Amino acid sequence: MRIPILLFAFLGLVQSQNTTINETVILQKAELILEKMDIALESHDFKEFLAMHDENFHFNFCQVNGSSVKDLERVLKTDPNMAKTVASKHTVQTSISKSPVRNVADNKWEFEYEEHLLLKDKQVVRTEGTINFLDLEGTRVKIVSAEEKCPEKVFD
Repeated sequence: MRIPILLFAFLGLVQSQNTTINETVILQKAELILEKMDIALESHDFKEFLAMHDENFHFNFCQVNGSSVKDLERVLKTDPNMAKTVASKHTVQTSISKSPVRNVADNKWEFEYEEHLLLKDKQVVRTEGTINFLDLEGTRVKIVSAEEKCPEKVFD
């Protein structure tokens, strides 16, 4: 009777370790997305970042909606904050009560992030949002949707 119980305990431990390993890899992919976003906003070269988006990408940033990568590119180039970014720092939001990345469908994952932008006029703005992406082979991802709250000035 002890052997089956130990076997089930061992299998449960192996399964929980696999979940942790998978979530760690997914978290690294989420961090890569944000790193590419920071590089794009600081350099104003959006080509590599835009290539990470799915052809059916859609978004809601504050009061701006879009349903294509072209719409996103337009926003990145014309938004009063994004177009004037000098330094950008995005971080995955973490919580004691829940995983920083959540599996929402087969190979679709979601995470929340926090954004801080330093603008040309030395103003700092902060916002937060959610990104959904498809986990592809290797380090590849395709971002399928994003939502972002309206930005707030950090210092008035």
